Amino acid sequence: MRVFLNFLAVWSLGISLLFGIFDIARSVAQSRFVIVPFLQIWQDYLPEYLAAFAGFIKRNFWAGFWEQWLVPVLNMPAWSLFFVLSILFFAAGNIGRKSYSK
Repeated sequence: MRVFLNFLAVWSLGISLLFGIFDIARSVAQSRFVIVPFLQIWQDYLPEYLAAFAGFIKRNFWAGFWEQWLVPVLNMPAWSLFFVLSILFFAAGNIGRKSYSK
């Protein structure tokens, strides 16, 4: 399980770097600071998957979970969302790991 969580941490960090590079490129192209939230990216490129995911969450969790919890999280900048996920995966993958330093 530790290897899988560390694998997810590395992939999340890579995705975070890609979204950060995309935001930097947009900022340079528009000559102003541009940060795109993950929810907007998801709406622009995969609206049918976003609708399906929202429907799944609304059916299987309480009614306000989507609006009160997930929408604010998904409105974070894409690079910061995946960076936080990579830290969480890395921390979860290293819980209970013993240090053998003397």
